[in-house]
Amino acid sequence: MENFRGFGWNLAALRDKELYFLDAQPSPDLIQAGTFDLSGMLAALGAKIKGMNAHRIVFDALDIVLALLPDAAARRVEMNRLHEWLLEHELTALITGKEGGDDTSSGGQPFGFMQFMVDCSVVLNHRVDLGVSQRNLRVQKYRGSGFNEDESPFVIGKNGFVVAMARTLGRGDTKVMNERVSSGVKRLDTMLDGGYYRGATVLITGFPGTAKTTLSGAFAEACCQRG
Repeated sequence: MENFRGFGWNLAALRDKELYFLDAQPSPDLIQAGTFDLSGMLAALGAKIKGMNAHRIVFDALDIVLALLPDAAARRVEMNRLHEWLLEHELTALITGKEGGDDTSSGGQPFGFMQFMVDCSVVLNHRVDLGVSQRNLRVQKYRGSGFNEDESPFVIGKNGFVVAMARTLGRGDTKVMNERVSSGVKRLDTMLDGGYYRGATVLITGFPGTAKTTLSGAFAEACCQRG
């Protein structure tokens, strides 16, 4: 809660009324005896959900709890149990898990065995390219809906996630204009049938000394003269 306050999120005002935290992280000195499953935790959550009339739930870093299970088959059984429990309680659920924290991946994908049960799968990456930190987000699956499959960069800003989204072909909200604006060079305007299109991106390329900057300056000067 202290960390989230840095984003301007006042979670303390919501706690115990609209927001409830259950710390299910196992103790470092835990000694496990006998079999283990998620039924006890889900029973406690079920009672809390009923009392709060909750509709949304987050399982953050579920891989830490799954690590207590003895093998891959047991993990799949518990994920099926969780899936049925979510359907029974009609909850919108977010589940997070770290990459490389699961040995039951299919096709090299972490938590690949969970892909069948989720409606939406979002993959987050963080790497360093030429010394520059790069965070990227990609929607891998979104059942029953169209979506952009490309990877999009994001940053963790002062208010949380900020995702950069490039426009794609076929976007219906893109405004197309036929209006022309002068390049600042009369004969070039004639060659361009009136000048550049307003709202267009124009690339000027050439060898050094071929007046790229001068041509761009002519355009800037013409804009200033038009006010």
